[in-house]
Amino acid sequence: MTLVSSATSARLVGLLLGASVAAVALTGWRVPTGAGALGLDIRFIAATSGELTVERPGAFVSGRGLVPGGAQRPAKGALHVTNVTGSLLRIRVRALPDSRDVDELVQVRLHAGGRALYEGELGGLRRATRRSFTLPSGGARTLRLRAWLPHGTGRGSEGRITDVATELLPIPVRG
Repeated sequence: MTLVSSATSARLVGLLLGASVAAVALTGWRVPTGAGALGLDIRFIAATSGELTVERPGAFVSGRGLVPGGAQRPAKGALHVTNVTGSLLRIRVRALPDSRDVDELVQVRLHAGGRALYEGELGGLRRATRRSFTLPSGGARTLRLRAWLPHGTGRGSEGRITDVATELLPIPVRG
């Protein structure tokens, strides 16, 4: 009889031990809960021509989880641009989001060397900026961009992921 009760006790201990290991594993593998609000993920990606080079090709601004009223915590970044031609260039900027869904939602501020080139809705940058900056042969300048969702932005930005091709458009200056 002690042999039967020892085997039963061993099975019971094994069952309890297995259940405990399973419970610990399940709680450890849980996906953590989030804040409950999805924001806008946006990237501005430099697109240049052969006349210009950029210090770091690819995304120069990357914002994750942008929510309305985020002007104090915008997506921001800088792009160092160099003129590799033998002539003076006038540079204008155009931004082409991969979707028109956030054109009227995202606000953008664009500066080059301290000079404002554009401030307004992202969709307004689908046309090249009216203002430009010049780069002499071999000259360089830093382009700074900030993007945010203003207060009162509707629900159209939640959970969206947007890539924005940011084109630098050089125009030779005749002189």
